[in-house]
Parts: sequence; C-alpha cells; structure tokens
Amino acid sequence: MKTKIVLWKFVAIILGIVFGLFVGLLPIGTILRIVLSYIFHWGDSGPDWFYWFMILIVVFAIGGSCYIFLNWANSYLRRKEFSKVN
Repeated sequence: MKTKIVLWKFVAIILGIVFGLFVGLLPIGTILRIVLSYIFHWGDSGPDWFYWFMILIVVFAIGGSCYIFLNWANSYLRRKEFSKVN
C-alpha cells in the first residue's frame, strides 16, 4: 500500500511539472510576450528583466499545478481507501 501511495504522488509531481511547464511557457508566456511586445514595441528579444519574470511565472505555474495534482492524488487515494472499508 505504501508503494502505491508513493507511486501516485510521484506521478502527480511529474504530471504537475509537465503541465506547469506547458501552461507557464506556452499560453501564459506567449500571450504575455505578444501583448507586452505590442504595447512597448520590444521586438523579439525584450528587456532582461522580462526573462526573469517569465522564469518566475513558470515556477509559479509548476508549483500551482503540482499542488493541484497532489491534492487530486490524495483525494483519489482517500476515496479508494474508504471504498475498501465499506
């Protein structure tokens, strides 16, 4: 049973990292880069602080998605545990 719990949490963390990278880089990062480039006329490269800002957004997206996936895994394991008892 402990192995199953560790495996589910490991899978949840991996899925959270993958989903966070996807959401942080593609939709949020692309839309933010396009909008700010249009407003401030930065071109392709933009200022240096923007790269650090994008890294911060990606880190928050990864953290948020890991939190969501771990909560999902914990609730799934609790439901499975209670369904065995009943």
